[in-house]
Amino acid sequence: MEKSYLAFDLGASSGRGIIGKIKDGKLHLTEIHRFGNGPVEKDGALYWEFDKLCKEIKTGIKKAGFLTRDSRMRERKKYGRKRARRRFQFTKR
Repeated sequence: MEKSYLAFDLGASSGRGIIGKIKDGKLHLTEIHRFGNGPVEKDGALYWEFDKLCKEIKTGIKKAGFLTRDSRMRERKKYGRKRARRRFQFTKR
């Protein structure tokens, strides 16, 4: 069985998501997501956009296939139905 490892490299001007796999004793790296990571000036100081970084990291995790939709979530109500799949009670008159 082959194991995959996900790592993120946050550089000064860009970031990237990398998947590492070990095959036959060798490490194989594959870049799956690259994004910009420029500093933002606020009140005379330089900061990272933390919200943007979190969003980009989440995108990288999704592209890697480690984050999927939870199938246990409740299905949404559909138009013309009482609930997601239940129909309204039939009345003859």
